[in-house]
Amino acid sequence: MFGGMVSGTLLVILFVPVFFVFVMGLQERVNGWRAARRPSSLQPDNDIEH
Repeated sequence: MFGGMVSGTLLVILFVPVFFVFVMGLQERVNGWRAARRPSSLQPDNDIEH
């Protein structure tokens, strides 16, 4: 039982940060892909004065 707790803890300590980095990289790729597919008329225009 002690070995299972230690191995589970070590696995989580290594897995969670790696999984977080993977998900954040995937999110950046998806956002870039969506921005590239968006028509230019829908992209925000920074030249508009409010």
